[in-house]
Amino acid sequence: DATGDVRAFLLVEGRLYAGTSAGVFQSDDAGQTWTAFNEGLTNVDVRDLALASFGTIYAATAAGTFVYPVGAARWTEDTDGLSEARDLEVFALSASPTRKVYAGTRGGLFVTDADSLQWTALLRDPDGPTRPSTIIGIVELDEASIYAATTESVFITQNEGETWTRINDGLPE
Repeated sequence: DATGDVRAFLLVEGRLYAGTSAGVFQSDDAGQTWTAFNEGLTNVDVRDLALASFGTIYAATAAGTFVYPVGAARWTEDTDGLSEARDLEVFALSASPTRKVYAGTRGGLFVTDADSLQWTALLRDPDGPTRPSTIIGIVELDEASIYAATTESVFITQNEGETWTRINDGLPE
């Protein structure tokens, strides 16, 4: 049986994936049975899962991101560029139809794409350098327009991350 709390859930080509505090589990029988699928995961504290448009599953963990090209035998660590974050703890993932994948960390928002395999910072310390800013949600409207939510604020860019605007009017303080 899978142990730990379920934090993320995906359906890919008929196979269910559950991200938990004890790793990734998969089911080929509509959830009747689950099997651990942690080969290659050096940290099993999975926070989120995302399926990229190019057929790769990303796992956000307490120690960075891992990738699993569907059909591969194991997960592979993918943290190049995330070392710029305060730590490698990734809380949220979002995959877009534009072949980009976004990672929300304690230090900001990072992006990679199918070709680079390198994470690049898009938004650093949005709530200010003296306040920890954990990105907990990401939505891409199109290549230029991206929303990022921290535990305190919501931000938008309309120029691929060059500038960001806080959009909190009407939200509780």
